[in-house]
Amino acid sequence: MFVKRMLKNQGKTLAASVILVILLTLGLTAGCSALRTDTLTPTAAPRQPFSARSESEDGAVVFWEGYTDGYQPGEGSSFEVQLKNNTEQPWKGRFCLQLLSPDSALVIQTLAQEEINLESGVGFSDELTVTMPETLDRGGYHLSMVVRRPSGPMVDMIPIQVGSTDAVLEDITQEDMDAALEACPPVEGAGQEVLVEQAVSDLSQRREVDLEEIEVKSVEATEFSDASLGVPEPGKSYAQVITPGYIIQLEIEGKTYRYHASQSRVVFVPEEGTPTAPSPTPTVEDEGAIEIPEAGSVTTLPLHIMAYVGEPGMEMKTVLRWEDGTELSQTFTTLESPEGEGLLMESLDWQTESTPPQPETDQATLILQTSSGEIVDEAPLTVLGADHPQTRLIDLYWLLGEELESEQRRVVDTGSVESTAVKELLWGPPPRNLAGFQTAIPTPEDVLGYPGRGEDWGSRVRMLGLTIEEGTARVNFSQEMRAYGGGSARVQSIRQQIIRTLAQFDSVDTIVIAVEGETEGVLQP
Repeated sequence: MFVKRMLKNQGKTLAASVILVILLTLGLTAGCSALRTDTLTPTAAPRQPFSARSESEDGAVVFWEGYTDGYQPGEGSSFEVQLKNNTEQPWKGRFCLQLLSPDSALVIQTLAQEEINLESGVGFSDELTVTMPETLDRGGYHLSMVVRRPSGPMVDMIPIQVGSTDAVLEDITQEDMDAALEACPPVEGAGQEVLVEQAVSDLSQRREVDLEEIEVKSVEATEFSDASLGVPEPGKSYAQVITPGYIIQLEIEGKTYRYHASQSRVVFVPEEGTPTAPSPTPTVEDEGAIEIPEAGSVTTLPLHIMAYVGEPGMEMKTVLRWEDGTELSQTFTTLESPEGEGLLMESLDWQTESTPPQPETDQATLILQTSSGEIVDEAPLTVLGADHPQTRLIDLYWLLGEELESEQRRVVDTGSVESTAVKELLWGPPPRNLAGFQTAIPTPEDVLGYPGRGEDWGSRVRMLGLTIEEGTARVNFSQEMRAYGGGSARVQSIRQQIIRTLAQFDSVDTIVIAVEGETEGVLQP
């Protein structure tokens, strides 16, 4: 009885205790809720992260990540940087993290930079903590990551916002990329080893000897008087600017061979003697004013013409006269060349809506003459007709509104039709352009009028080379391609014009686009 009574009393006590605990809990909860309502401040909006990865053609990998917003003047921010050398050669270089103003393509401050030495297959990783300038105004800016390597730089850029701002993030232009690259200087001597290796490899092939048989006698830094590196090719013009580079002396069994090198170019110096100076640009008074087409060449219509003639703004009559007397003519107005001379850069074709004349012979002569009838220059040609077995049809892709449409064009079947197609694309839409095709690729007018053109720029975009290996086409364009001026829509259109034109061929599966040999940081918005 005692035990049962005690358990009964304990039961009453336990029940009362439970009720008391519940009441206290409810009271405390209500009190805490009231207190939280009075004192809690809203949480900050989450920051927007970014991560970017790029890989060079030879296997170098750059990865970096951070945030696109939430930066404050005078405060620190963290970035993760990872580099990997998957190339076959070790390299010495540098990476730079920079802050740029989007309005003037100006590097405001290099936030971090570090020299690196990476053996083949070795990686590098670091977490950077950088401080934004205290005097920085709120608004939109650009962050750039530049990696300098012997085989060419890699540039990546991200738009960011500093402070509380509604500023629209500006498109990244080629001028921004160039400014970032200029503010991150290459490591002195880093490219020398690569140039020497290229010279040794070239000499090995020229003399058909093993690499081990070639001895490097000397490598001397020098300055060449122009961009020809002291070894000009006949008939080719070069930028008349001081060009830093190297003189490389190699030896095989006591005989010395000489190379001149600068940046990514290595030139064998012939043994015959001193090279001659570059030929001057032809004018009206000079013979050989016509540079394209070459005299004696085989071609089709439209006929592409490039000639240095007279003065800018001069009317120049172009006549294509076949041996049977058939004649095609049109008058064009000359542009102003970089040297201030008259420049004729046009394509000639029949303008009739009916079936054009069919000359009985392929032999013809291109004649340039002034409005007064004075003949400036002539070039004999072989112009193949539409039914000639040595020709074939290709598709060229142009803009029609916002879409890409193809134009069929008949070209000479030289066996390298892929190169022919790209070259035709660079000459622009057909002369008789009833469909209204347009091109996003910079025209001669774009190149000549581009505010950011360099002193060594030419008059038009040229294809420097095209290689196709195991389905991968690597097409390399001249620096004048940078005259597109920026804008994501135009960049996308340029890429698609090139890709669609090359993709029509069975030999091509993948397309890699380069400008002056560089595939990273080219054709950016």
